[in-house]
Amino acid sequence: MDSILFGAFTVRHLLYAVGGLFALWLLIELIGKLAKKPDAHKQTARCPKCGWQGTVSRYAGRCPKCNESLGDLLSKKS
Repeated sequence: MDSILFGAFTVRHLLYAVGGLFALWLLIELIGKLAKKPDAHKQTARCPKCGWQGTVSRYAGRCPKCNESLGDLLSKKS
């Protein structure tokens, strides 16, 4: 831990820097996920026919497994 890498910098200093960069990266990812606005063109849906669930288009939502109409498209179907 006290091995000198360059000048006055040791392995301990390097580990602190790597840990700090990792923590900063995690913080940036968390803030990015919290600040992200939901996509107005997508919605989550569950297929009543086959049970598939996931994200589909709000305007042309179809189940990728059985091609059944989903989401807002399902309510406009009738």
